[in-house]
This record gives sequence, structure tokens and C-alpha cells, in this order.
Amino acid sequence: GMDKPVIAAVGGPAAGIGMSFALACDLIVMADDAYIMSPFSSIGIIPDGGATWLLARQLGYYRAYELCAEGARLGAEECLSAGLANRVVPAADLQEHTVAWAQSLAERAPLALGRTKLAMRRAATQGFGEAISLEAMLQNACLESDDAREGVQAFLEKRKPVFEGR
Repeated sequence: GMDKPVIAAVGGPAAGIGMSFALACDLIVMADDAYIMSPFSSIGIIPDGGATWLLARQLGYYRAYELCAEGARLGAEECLSAGLANRVVPAADLQEHTVAWAQSLAERAPLALGRTKLAMRRAATQGFGEAISLEAMLQNACLESDDAREGVQAFLEKRKPVFEGR
């Protein structure tokens, strides 16, 4: 429910609940030698921490079930190809890259980021009409904000906007 973007920096094995924690984030950067793994079936339990919901929606039922049933490792490049990661970077650059990305996002309009996140998260459980209605409501709230006025003014003045989350 947090309105700020949450970035997971996966620097090694993200197995079990660690996988679930990473997948619950909004954005994922993985080191090139990192992987995710759902080892639950090998110890007689089921995936938890929201893993079934997250994996089924991201991968589709068949691929998600296979990953969980077999407990296979998915390397960083496989995660990127499957849409389970946004970026793969050399392990030595993981922290620097992730912090730079976070700093870049922090310069954007926080109200817009938060409302986009809300709309995207709800889209997973809404119909198309409901999604459009929610977008319209959230867009109207953004248009009335100081941040929107600052964004337009900065665009017209050809300068970088300074957003304050109001």
C-alpha cells in the first residue's frame, strides 16, 4: 500500500520468502549472477508471502506452477526475459545502479508515481471499464496538484521541474 516505488536489488539467491519479497516490489534490479527459486515443494510446503499470486500474474499459470513444482532456479537473464526483473547489471554495479535509479525516480512527481502505482496494482483485479474510471479519478486529482502546475510551468520554461508532493 505504500505510494512510493519500491526497488528490489537482488544480489544473490532470492529463494523462498526472499523471492516473494523481491516480487512484491515495484521494480527489480538483479545482479547478473543472481537467481530466484521457489524450493517449497522440496520441503513439503507451498509457496507463501504472496508468491502464488505474484508468479501466476506475471508468468501465467503454467510457467508459475512449473517453477514452483520443480523448484528450479531462474537466473537473472531468464528473469529479465520472463518479465520478473526490470534490469540485470554486473554484480559489482548492483548497489550503485539501484541507488542511481532510486535517485532518478525521487526527482519525479511523487503524487503521479504513487497514483500510477495504485492504478497499476488495482488493474490486476479490475475490468477495463473500472481501470479507466480509476485512472480518470486519479488523473483529476493529479491535475489539481501543485506538482502538475510545476511540471507544466517547468516544461514551458524549458527547465527541470522541482516536485514537492503537493
